[in-house]
Parts: sequence; C-alpha cells; structure tokens
Amino acid sequence: MGRSRAAWVFTYGVLIAWSAVLLVPMYWVVTTSFKTRPAITGGATFVPWVDFQPSLQAWTELFSRNASQWGPYFGNSLAISTATAALATVFGLMGGYALARWQRLGPLASAQFGFLLLGQRMFPAALLALPMLIMFQNLRLLDTRLGLIILYTAFGTPFAVWLLTEFIRGVPPEIEESAMIDGSSRLGVIFRITLPLVLPGLIGVFVLVLAGAWNEYFFALVLTFSESVTAPIFLANQINQTESVGWWYVSAIGIMSSLPLIVAALALQRFIQRGLVAGAVK
Repeated sequence: MGRSRAAWVFTYGVLIAWSAVLLVPMYWVVTTSFKTRPAITGGATFVPWVDFQPSLQAWTELFSRNASQWGPYFGNSLAISTATAALATVFGLMGGYALARWQRLGPLASAQFGFLLLGQRMFPAALLALPMLIMFQNLRLLDTRLGLIILYTAFGTPFAVWLLTEFIRGVPPEIEESAMIDGSSRLGVIFRITLPLVLPGLIGVFVLVLAGAWNEYFFALVLTFSESVTAPIFLANQINQTESVGWWYVSAIGIMSSLPLIVAALALQRFIQRGLVAGAVK
C-alpha cells in the first residue's frame, strides 16, 4: 500500500510539474496581452486586478487599426496549411494502403519502401534550403502559396503514410475481400469500407500535418518575401520590433497565431484521441 501510494504521489507530482511548465508560459503570454507599458516596465506583475489593471489596448489595436496588417499573413498560413493537410492526408491514405496491403512494391518490400519514404525526413532543413531556393526560382514558385503547399506536402506525406499504414493494417483484410467477392472494385472497397473505418486516424493525421504546416518557419523564411509570408514569419518580425510595437501587442498576435490550432484540436479532440489510440494497437 505504501509503495503504491508513493508511486501515485510521484506520478501526479510529475504531471502537475510538467503541466506547470507547459501552462505557465501560456498564462504569461495571455496576461501580457492585457497589460499596458507601465504594467510591463514597472516590474513583474502576475495577477489581473491585483498586480495590474487589465487593458484591451493591444486587442483594440489588433482588430480595429491593424487588422489589415496581419490579416493577409494569417490568411496565407490558413490557406497553405489547410491545403497541405488535405493533400498529405489523401496521399498518405493511398501510400499507407499500398504499404499495408501489398508485401512488395516493385523491386522493394513494403517495409523497405516505407523506410526510404520516411528517410527523407531525416535530412536537415538547412541542407535543403539552397537547392530548394534555386529550384523554386527556376520554376517561378518563389514567394507563392503554391510553392509552399508543394513543399509542405512533400514533407508531410511520409509522416501521414507512416501513421496511416498502421491504421489500415488494423482493418481486417477479410472484410475487403468479402466486398470484392460481392463485386466491389478495389477503389470502391477503399471508399466504402476502409475509409469509414480509419476515419478517426485520417482526422488525427490531418490535424497533426495541419499543425506542422502552420508552425513551419525555416522554409517560409527562405522561400517567401512579401506576397506569401506566413504567420510565424510575421510574428518573428513583430518580436524584433517590440521596442516600437510593445510586448502587449506581440503577445496578442502570438495568441491569435495559436487560436486556429487550438480550435481545431478542441473541435476534433474526440476523433484525434480515437485515432491515436487505434493506431497504437495492432
């Protein structure tokens, strides 16, 4: 009994400490967005209405006067990340189905092909920056949404294939074989049987790829200049100008940049949990 109680206390102590590590920075950003210059420069303040008087100055500037300043960048991120997540999920479904259902793909076994596909994720981003810059310049894709969508989809698809392969392997092949005996085509089996059964996994993969594309910084910095600049680049530029715009304004922009992912995760939480749990069980 004593050992189990000690284990319980240790487990919850670690969880509480880790939750504090994750939540305290977010709390600090949220409270900073409601501060004014005196509340920030006058010393550390923590509790609204106790240490400082909250103000809507940053949010008023963000939505009333500066909406046209940040709106295009957030629109770019939303369009690029949504298109990337949709394409990577579709390609991941096709690739995952092939790896799960066929033992060999041409001269390679499915496991070898999957390893090669996932291996491209091991390349350092800095190593690919110059070749990507030259290639995109020759293809006239620099500073375009299409260019970033193509690049992010190329990086997100192996991850989607890797996850969806296990989801599809969890679907008994006998169900598909029975449908094909009844006259269904392979494509019909995928859309009518496999797709509904792995839907939680598809939604989980969609959200994970969406988060990766939304938060990507390095290639967006290298390949965009003005027309297709994304939210992370805009946020970084604002951080470099904190002396003029103020930390309260930068904090409000940071919260705005996190809200789409938070809303998507909360709205699809049930499907994400089911998908991740299903993918962990063979």
